[in-house]
Amino acid sequence: MTVRLAARLWNETLIQVYVPTNQASDTTKDEFYTCLQQVYAQTPKQDILLLCGDFNTKISERAPIGKHAVGVRNDNGERITLFALTNRLMATNARHKCHPQHKYTWMLFDAQVYVEVV
Repeated sequence: MTVRLAARLWNETLIQVYVPTNQASDTTKDEFYTCLQQVYAQTPKQDILLLCGDFNTKISERAPIGKHAVGVRNDNGERITLFALTNRLMATNARHKCHPQHKYTWMLFDAQVYVEVV
């Protein structure tokens, strides 16, 4: 979903996404990121851009898009990192050090699996 809001000084564009899970096929993930790149490319460059949603990813500590992330990078983490670097974006929740529980949106208690917000 994309929403463009007219504001007094700068317009804002909000891109809300739900990324295919890490278990999805490479084809499905490739199609998603191709579509996301097209939507991003159509966003006016002077707008303030907020790209948010459920990224189903782990980008890991010391990621080039946010050094305070958690977990071990997975395939989706590689994909979002590449997308962010290509488009000069960063994971804002991983810019500052904070308690790890504030970086997760979901946790599977049985297996100690965490899903981080990116």
